[in-house]
Parts: sequence; structure tokens; C-alpha cells
Amino acid sequence: MNSLDIRTNLATEEYLLNKWDKQEPLILFYIQKPSIIIGRNQDYYAELNLPYVLKEQITVTRRLSGGGTVYDDLGNLSYSIVTQKGRAFGNFKELTQPILTALQQLGVQANLTGRNDLIVEGRKFSGNAMYQKGTKLFCHGTLMYDVNLAVLPQALSVFPEKLKANNVRSVRSRVTNLKPYLTTCYQQTTAEFRDLLLCQLFAVSDLQMIQEKQYQLTSYDKSQIQSLVTSRYSNPHWIQGNHQLATYTVKQRFPIGTIEVRFELSDRRLHQVHFYGDFFNQETPTDLEKALEQAPYELTALTDLLKTFDLSRYFGPVSAIELANLIYKEPQL
Repeated sequence: MNSLDIRTNLATEEYLLNKWDKQEPLILFYIQKPSIIIGRNQDYYAELNLPYVLKEQITVTRRLSGGGTVYDDLGNLSYSIVTQKGRAFGNFKELTQPILTALQQLGVQANLTGRNDLIVEGRKFSGNAMYQKGTKLFCHGTLMYDVNLAVLPQALSVFPEKLKANNVRSVRSRVTNLKPYLTTCYQQTTAEFRDLLLCQLFAVSDLQMIQEKQYQLTSYDKSQIQSLVTSRYSNPHWIQGNHQLATYTVKQRFPIGTIEVRFELSDRRLHQVHFYGDFFNQETPTDLEKALEQAPYELTALTDLLKTFDLSRYFGPVSAIELANLIYKEPQL
């Protein structure tokens, strides 16, 4: 895609997910100016160093998928695979394999680790996320090729438990760029790296050989994409989301990601419950939040209530007792 605006690129991705009806997967590559993309379930104000972001005029938006906040600039290559394989939701091993294979063919000994990270020599260069709609989904992620890594710790705020889980002390020490791991002949611009990766993915020596596979956006497509930019990706209500201040907050790092719960208590009953975090979900937990309204603040009662929900659709594989224990543990005032 030719746009350097993350809002247009995410809108294009969403539009093509809705439109794409072929069995053959669609792959998108896009590069953008400095931008921060917040995960679907995260708190805008908790993820950013806002004074720095505003001073540097970094574009901020929110995506449809869960997961954590990422920073992109012109040294990052983002990718998205649109597929009919809705059943593959959460299967990062399957959907990132084409990217990993292409990188390995270029001499980068990359692999998948944890739930959704691609690493080389123990350091992360790619975070990935998924969004499902009906029988279709997209799996998308970053490929940090030549990103200005000094910006990351200044622009983003990271939950300390996440760093501890990865045995690192800072964001900067956890991540790396791909460029140093490529031979000199492959150390090109980000756009040239994109073209090189495409050739590897399609097993061709020149992009002209797969030109007929390229989908060309029509004028109608572009108008629909612009509508999505306006209604969602540049809309402050979508970007800033539901920032709920609460008297009580509990937060924990699980294998599926961080879950934070904010709520009020009155007469030992829950009120105004809201979930935040970098978990991956097929549904937003709105129904669960409503069900917890006026629920007894008691461990057994909470567990029994949570057992009536398929929590995996809201958070991934987390049990009712685990979530009840989180809500019931001593909250931070």
C-alpha cells in the first residue's frame, strides 16, 4: 500500500477484510510515518507518555485487534494476512509461518516465542495480533527493520510485570531491528526490504512476475476506506476509548496477557466494572461487565457467576477461578 498514514492503512485492512471473498489469502504490507497503535482493550492514557507524544506530533490510533501498544515509524514494515480461516484465531504459529520462512530464507534465524512475538537471538522484532469477524480474520504485526529504537521507551509506558515476564529491564533491551541480521546486500530501504520479502513469499525473483495477483483499489474502495478513517481511525472517541477512573483497581499478568479490572464497591457489591489489558479476544467483554454489575463481592459467588460465561472469547484461555481471584484480591485504592 502506498499510504504512509497508519489510519488509512488500518482502514484499508478493515475494508478488505469485509470485502475479501476469495479462498486465497490476501497479504498487505504497509509503511507509515511515526505512529502509535493502541490495542483494542487498552487504556489510552495508561499506555502513552502523552507529553512526549504530543511534543513529537506522533500520530496515535487504536486498532480492532487486542494485544499491546506498538510504535511504528518509516523503519518499520507492517504486514497483514487476511484469510477465510476464522478457525485459526489465536494460532500465531500457523499464520506467522510464511513470514518466518521468508526471513529464514534471507538468513535471519527468526522464530516464534511466547504467545505472539517473533524474535531473533532472544530479542523481539515483531509483535502480532488477530481480529476475527465471522468466518474471516486478519493476522497482522510489525517487522522492525530499521526503527528508531530510542523513541520506544520515551513514547510508551509498559507494565513492569510484562518486562519481568520476559526477563528484561527495559523496553529498549527487549527489542531489536532486523537490518543488522541481514547480509550487506539485503541492508536496503524499508520499501526495498518489503519487495524482497514479497519475492521470498511468492518464490519469484521479480515482482513483475506476480503483478496479476495484485489487487487494485477502485475509486469506490478508496471512498469507503476514507469513510472508515473518519468514523473510526481518526475519531477521538474510538482512539481514546473508555477511560474509566475507579476507586478500586486490580491487575495481573497471565500467560494470555495482562488483565486489569477497575470497579466500585458499595455494600459489598460490584459496580461499574471495566476490563482493560493486552489480551486477545473474539468479543469485547461488555456483556460480562454488565453481568458483574451488583454482583456480590465474594469469591465463591464471583466464581459461580464467571463459570456461566465462555471467558475464552473475552480473554483467551483463563479460568473462572483465576479471574475471580484477580477481582477479589486486595485492590489498589
